[in-house]
Amino acid sequence: SMVISPDKNMWNWFSRHQGGDVIALVQTMKEINFNQAIDYLNDGTFKEFAAAERVQESFNYYLKPYEQPFEEARNYLKEQRGLSDETIDFFLEKGVLAQANAKVNGSIEPVVVFKSFDFSGEIVGATLQGIEENWEKWPERGYAKNIVRNSDGITGMHVDIGQPNRLIFAESAIDLMSYYELNKDSLQDVRLISMDGLKEGVVGRHLAQLQSDVSGRPLRWSHDELAEGLQTAIDNNFFVDGKHADWITLAVDNDEAGQNFVSSLRDKGALVTEALPDLQPGQEKMDWNDALKSSLSNQITKIDQPEIVEDYQNQVDELIADITQDDTDYYLWHDEELHNLGAGDSILEEFHGMLEDRKYPVAGAALYVEESSNDGATGYLSLEGHVLDRDGILDYLSDQEFSDLEKVEFLTKLQTNLPEIWDKVRN
Repeated sequence: SMVISPDKNMWNWFSRHQGGDVIALVQTMKEINFNQAIDYLNDGTFKEFAAAERVQESFNYYLKPYEQPFEEARNYLKEQRGLSDETIDFFLEKGVLAQANAKVNGSIEPVVVFKSFDFSGEIVGATLQGIEENWEKWPERGYAKNIVRNSDGITGMHVDIGQPNRLIFAESAIDLMSYYELNKDSLQDVRLISMDGLKEGVVGRHLAQLQSDVSGRPLRWSHDELAEGLQTAIDNNFFVDGKHADWITLAVDNDEAGQNFVSSLRDKGALVTEALPDLQPGQEKMDWNDALKSSLSNQITKIDQPEIVEDYQNQVDELIADITQDDTDYYLWHDEELHNLGAGDSILEEFHGMLEDRKYPVAGAALYVEESSNDGATGYLSLEGHVLDRDGILDYLSDQEFSDLEKVEFLTKLQTNLPEIWDKVRN
């Protein structure tokens, strides 16, 4: 999101960690250098607009009549996210979770609702996380995800443990719950907050609130003043001489964006503690839910239960055998038909290219038609270039470095979706 402050003649593009004055804005938008931006401002022709104050519509939590028993949501948080009943119950008891049927991009979806409350107890925002996997409908993540319209944007889902004297921020509600799951035995007198992204305004809003709570002074700031709470604290020497160094902990993703966010707050003059999940060898990104699932996977592999490992291996073998009952099932044989119809080489080439360009997502992988060396074959349905036979599937699984459990989960989804995908390919 981008915020332009006309009274300060400044702007801030939070998701890109960019900002500055009008010259910097022109440089960014026009992708030009400083001198070119000056020339543009001096010589350009600009329309005049009458300033109109934007009225923030109030948040309306419309999902209350559509809330459901917290059963499918619990199953999703446990099975897909690795959260325990104890952690789920902790957040449920805080009143910040619900299950509901919600309209997301024109589709009615069962979702987990993560609620944001202000400090008077009024709900001021909510984020939605779909609980039914559908890669065709949601190709980016496989699940629906949305922020409810007119959410205030600076409060986020938050819970208190004890009497808070410090703040811990995560990028999402599920990351926050995962951080709690991994660290709950050592958490005391702390407020846990989801930023729904990387938002300095959320940090500022909660820093101002904690200052008010600790001092006992009432907080009567406007929405914009709360969003600027961190900068106000810096301007008033809140962090000078190492003071309040333990007030802010950033439990954000360990990736370039998360690291840049930590650096940007420090560059402003804020003292923050970083609590980033450890990267595994070869990884460039790790969030707290990934860290939780990795921890659970490590716990399982450390248990000396060879019968469980053998059971997983048997399931993998059975699933692959079912998928590959007939190796010729996933071949297309249209070249001969096209030749009989008088199609030239250019038409065949165009037809092959069209087939290769069409991707069919399933469980984070892509299936598409790959060229075949078999005489007369147009091509074969491949798993990211791997033939859908036993060796090809095993090669793909090896490339992904899946655990035995992850192999079973992936193959089960492949087995379920493959018939429908193959029908689409043939049609």
